[in-house]
Amino acid sequence: EADLKDAKATKNARLKAMDITTREPKLAPYLNPSRNIEQEADSGAFHGTHVAGLMVYDEPQIGLLAYRVLPVNVKYKNGKKDYSAGGTESVFKDILSAMELAIKSGAKVINMSLALKSPSIGGLGGLLSDDDKTYKLWMSQVKNFMESHKDVVFVAAAGNEGKWVDNKVNLQIPCGISAANLICVGALDTNGNLATFSNIVLSEGVFVATLGVDVNSITPSLMCNSVNINSFYSESRSLEALNYFMTQLLNDCKPNKTLRKASGTSMASPIVARTVAKLMIEYPYLDADQIIKIVIERSEKKQLGPLLLNVVKFEKPSWDN
Repeated sequence: EADLKDAKATKNARLKAMDITTREPKLAPYLNPSRNIEQEADSGAFHGTHVAGLMVYDEPQIGLLAYRVLPVNVKYKNGKKDYSAGGTESVFKDILSAMELAIKSGAKVINMSLALKSPSIGGLGGLLSDDDKTYKLWMSQVKNFMESHKDVVFVAAAGNEGKWVDNKVNLQIPCGISAANLICVGALDTNGNLATFSNIVLSEGVFVATLGVDVNSITPSLMCNSVNINSFYSESRSLEALNYFMTQLLNDCKPNKTLRKASGTSMASPIVARTVAKLMIEYPYLDADQIIKIVIERSEKKQLGPLLLNVVKFEKPSWDN
């Protein structure tokens, strides 16, 4: 049912990958046609690995359970992409399911480097039909879930729209929720100022900030996030074009490239989650509320206009030393 143009572009990308890996076997691990080349070409495909590294670096006592909240699959109707099939509800249910699975597996800290925004402020591209009333019901369900697990600390990214987030106008899951055991995290730049893209959380909850600009962390070593992969979608498959792409990719997809820098509240959130996990190891007898109080007490206070910001300090990863 896919649009013919989309189907042709996908087929063309995979044929180019096959041509290039036949000519240059060194690129085979990065351009395996049996994997989703289109997804790996996305600039955010490294995201989960990068975030995971920031949750646990240099702390072998911190265990890691990774749960992927799958996005809505692309569906077609009459040859066009169809976004009307309850997209927000699907992702919302996946978020709840992932949190439930993590807690059943013993997680005491849950990092959420994600933001599900209401349709009225552009949730999932602003292409969904759910109204804010429905969305607020989902927010209340997430809040009830969090508050029913008072021994778990939830740490979430504030989002990257450079706006404020609350539970009345700019609705968001999870940072529009005022749960006692939820910490929302904004991003600071390398000078210690609030990053220009960082959201500010105004809901009645805990809001802190830490480094979220040019943060160095691990990246998948056999996945090449090269902008040149996007060129696979062009019509040309001439020998000259293939040789050009091959040269560019050999330079971009260097073996054993395991670190990269990235920016976003997604990078700030796991740093705070790691801080929480360390405190839980240090004070295993304290509950979530008490742990959060220590995070706030140990934070550096920074006045930004009328906002008193709690800045969470942390030690640099050993890979930065």
